[in-house]
Amino acid sequence: MKKNKTILLSLTILFTIFGITDCVRKKDTKTKLVLYMAWSNATDPNKSVIRNLVSRFEKEHPAYTVQVSEMNRQNWGKILSMIGSGEQIDLFELSPAYVYQFYKKGVIHDLTEFFLNNSDISLNDFYPRIRQLMEIDGKIMVFPKGCQTSGIFYNQDMFNHYGLPVPDDNFTWEMCFSAAKKITGIAAGKGEKIYGLGGNPLASYFIGSGYTMPVSCLFPVNQERKKMLVDDPEVMQKAQYIYDRAFLQDKVCPSPQDLQDTSVPDLFMSQKIAMDIKPAYQQAVYAREIAAKFNWDCAPVPRNAQGERICDFYSHCWIMSAYTKYPDAAWELMKTIGGYEGAKKFVSRGIDLPIYPRQDITDAYLKNYPMPPGKKIFLDAISYITVRPFYQAEIQGMRELNNEVSHAILKEKQVIPVLKLYQKRYQKCLDDFREEYFTSE
Repeated sequence: MKKNKTILLSLTILFTIFGITDCVRKKDTKTKLVLYMAWSNATDPNKSVIRNLVSRFEKEHPAYTVQVSEMNRQNWGKILSMIGSGEQIDLFELSPAYVYQFYKKGVIHDLTEFFLNNSDISLNDFYPRIRQLMEIDGKIMVFPKGCQTSGIFYNQDMFNHYGLPVPDDNFTWEMCFSAAKKITGIAAGKGEKIYGLGGNPLASYFIGSGYTMPVSCLFPVNQERKKMLVDDPEVMQKAQYIYDRAFLQDKVCPSPQDLQDTSVPDLFMSQKIAMDIKPAYQQAVYAREIAAKFNWDCAPVPRNAQGERICDFYSHCWIMSAYTKYPDAAWELMKTIGGYEGAKKFVSRGIDLPIYPRQDITDAYLKNYPMPPGKKIFLDAISYITVRPFYQAEIQGMRELNNEVSHAILKEKQVIPVLKLYQKRYQKCLDDFREEYFTSE
């Protein structure tokens, strides 16, 4: 009898062990997906948005679990290293300036068939401007996360005070500088130091003229992105025009010396600047900081001499790794994060612009954050966009060169002779960058 009890107890323990092992095995049957998101700082609100969307995906797809990992936005090379070492990454966030580089290295999964065979979301659902970003060599390679364009923020009360029409759909660069000159001059006649325009508009003007611009540079590169055009005759003439308007003759912009103890946004918020060209996310900052102190609004960037409105464009993208073992599941996760509901979550913070022209998403953008009345910066207000080819943190020395050349121009009070002296140094900076990041070309 005692022997039978011992056998029974042993069997019970054995079955219990098998049961526990089976439970563990069942838990382990969930397939893990790995998503890498980028953050700008420790309190980046994107973190909570993405984690909430991931939780929703896991509830709707119980066979999968998602590991959300984080990386600093200045460390894109980490993704390449991890994929190259065989580490699992299924989806990751990427700056558009790096998309082509990653594409050439073969680490981006082609999404064309997913879009063509999907009934939940269509390429036609995106703004046409967004689709420009999604394609490389005729293939859909990225899923946009959100976007930023630039616009003119202006003090409406100041325009009314000086009897000037506010920027509208027909506003051109010439009209912009003319209005800035009038405001600066009238204020000076009254003993007031008010600037018609914010920081150096040179890069925005070159973009508006159709040039390709590195993010951290005041001057353009050629279309092949291999040669700096600092001493190009047309570029030098345009630079002369801008510096004359901004600093040398009309002096409509605050100089670097004027900004030593303050900033352009601070001057705008203290009503010392009438207009400022800034990325669209500045809307949220001004809405929070200015509140009801004065009336302000925003309009799309000015039109060029050909009537085109050209703006730079910034959108982080969701990328599916070419090495994922679970492309179908990764696609479902991508749709959850980047689809309609995900887009609504991102735009409701009042920072990212809508990438879908849907009323519910537009309403989420406009209603969930206090915005000024009037015109807004939307993608369909832009004639076409230019995606800046290089990410600002990676071109070492460009910012220092910008400061040095601007200081030299203001000191010498001449533009073209100074620019001719700096072509070789800018080119060396670009060549060093290309040697490090574009060695396969």
